[in-house]
Amino acid sequence: IRTFATMAIDPLYELFSQCDELESQSMILSCISLILSTAVGICAEGGISSNAIMTDSVANSAVRPLSNIWSNASGQKAILRRDALTILSCIASGVERQQVVNLYPLVLPMIDDAINP
Repeated sequence: IRTFATMAIDPLYELFSQCDELESQSMILSCISLILSTAVGICAEGGISSNAIMTDSVANSAVRPLSNIWSNASGQKAILRRDALTILSCIASGVERQQVVNLYPLVLPMIDDAINP
C-alpha cells in the first residue's frame, strides 16, 4: 500500500489541478485522504511500528500542494480547506512523532485562518 500511495498521490494532485468542478476537486482530495488513512491503518494493523508508517517521500508529496490549495480555497471552494485539513490529519497520524513538528509551520497558520477568518 505504501508503493501505491507513493505512485497515486502526485497524479491525483495533477488531476486536481486540471479539474474545474468543485465537487470533482473535493472528491480527488478525499481520495488522497482515503489512500493515506488506509495506508496508515493497514500498516498499523499489520504490526508495522506506528512510529514509522509513512515515508518522508509520501508525506512530502501529500503536503507539498496543500498550502496553495488552502490559499485558493475561498468562497464556494472553502470546502476544500476541510479536505486539506483531513489530509494533514492523515499525515500527522502516519509520520514519526518527531516529524509532526515539521507540519506546524503549515498547519498552525491554517488553523488560525480557519478560526479567525
